[in-house]
Amino acid sequence: MFLKLLLAAAVLFIFFVVIFPLTLSLAGAPIVSLQDAFVPATETQANLWRSGDNGATWMPIGIPGEKKKESGRPILDLAFHPRDSAILYAGTRRGLWKSGDEGKSWQRINDEKHFLGKKSDVSRVIITPAKPATIHLAIYEKRRGHVLKSIDDGRTFEELYFTTTEGVRISALEVKRGDSPGIFFATSDGGLFESNDRGASWRAIRRFDNPVVHIYAESDIYELMVMTQHGEIFGLPHHRMRWEAITPARGAMEDTELLAAGMGWTIFSRGAFLTGMPLFERNSRDRNTFYYGSRSAVYQSSDSGRSWHTMDLLLSPYEFPVYALAADPRTDGHLILAAHGNLHKTIDGGKNWGAATFPSGERITKLFMHPLREKVIFAAVH
Repeated sequence: MFLKLLLAAAVLFIFFVVIFPLTLSLAGAPIVSLQDAFVPATETQANLWRSGDNGATWMPIGIPGEKKKESGRPILDLAFHPRDSAILYAGTRRGLWKSGDEGKSWQRINDEKHFLGKKSDVSRVIITPAKPATIHLAIYEKRRGHVLKSIDDGRTFEELYFTTTEGVRISALEVKRGDSPGIFFATSDGGLFESNDRGASWRAIRRFDNPVVHIYAESDIYELMVMTQHGEIFGLPHHRMRWEAITPARGAMEDTELLAAGMGWTIFSRGAFLTGMPLFERNSRDRNTFYYGSRSAVYQSSDSGRSWHTMDLLLSPYEFPVYALAADPRTDGHLILAAHGNLHKTIDGGKNWGAATFPSGERITKLFMHPLREKVIFAAVH
């Protein structure tokens, strides 16, 4: 009996290891080894996902790494070409990448002369809508923060600013729209700076107690709105007489301080902001509508932060905080947000919500709705 079992095992071994793979090879089918088939999930999961049906189904399209372990590096920012729907730019912890086919393939953009290479943290990518060949970047390289600008679709860059102190990063970047020459950036030591001549010269506006992590320019009420790492929101009116504190509520800010400092998340990683950032997003269809997330609620303002109301999300306390939120730049009232592995969508401004489970087990850190392609959404995970 034992010999029969041993013989049967030998026959099965020869069939599956020798004959079956040889048959597949002769038929032209690819052979996947057991070692390849059982690569740990953390090495195979993509860092970027795409949905073409408003989030109902998703496909991984992550930027490939030079090594398997690099394939999961986080997407820090995603920018869309304002005229060509196929062109995307992605800022990552391993440089700036460009896709000409909506994320199916990627090519790294290098400009070693201006510190833009495969080791650069690219935390912000801004394409000028009126001049799509003009790109501004916030990067961290050689232990310094840099603001770079390209006027030829990223083929070459010029340096507009670099931090004079080692270890100080560019924590936020904003460029005024249209033909305005205004550029704003913040540094990780609390500084806020502006240029009114497209980066030829700079002046300090204010120094905050905590690093500014979001900057938005030109609402109807404020010339600038900023949020610090601890969730404080400030607005600078157009007359620039004084800054106004416009955080939704003290309790909400305290929640956000705990969110940023008390949940074991990394705020900086080699200069780039990762997960754990307090949520503060602008609706691209309405420059006065903003969303603010704390540890226990999401608030909406339609008057640039002068007043706020709590959004009725129908989430349990265990599903907070909301990690990412995006508003559809094409359709009013369409929002999507991510909380604890689930996606929540509304098409009526938040009156009714639908939920769906995201296929990846990783945390969604950013959501992006395509400005030119209806129903196309991108999700960055980490």
